[in-house]
Amino acid sequence: MSEVLAFLSRVEDVREQDKIIYPLSSLLFMSICAIFCGAESWDDMVVFTESRKDWLSNYIDMQGLFMTIN
Repeated sequence: MSEVLAFLSRVEDVREQDKIIYPLSSLLFMSICAIFCGAESWDDMVVFTESRKDWLSNYIDMQGLFMTIN
């Protein structure tokens, strides 16, 4: 898993720096894991992330992470 996280941390983050709340590598990791587990929408990704917080926190910092379904 460390290789995946290392790779994701090298992805260029083109977001406006003053608007970044969460590291891009964390968002990508959560999204990839959710998709591998069958997520097909943003709402599915939020549900996955909320239900797997304990597992995800073994790999990424989940402190202050707040995702919502719009």
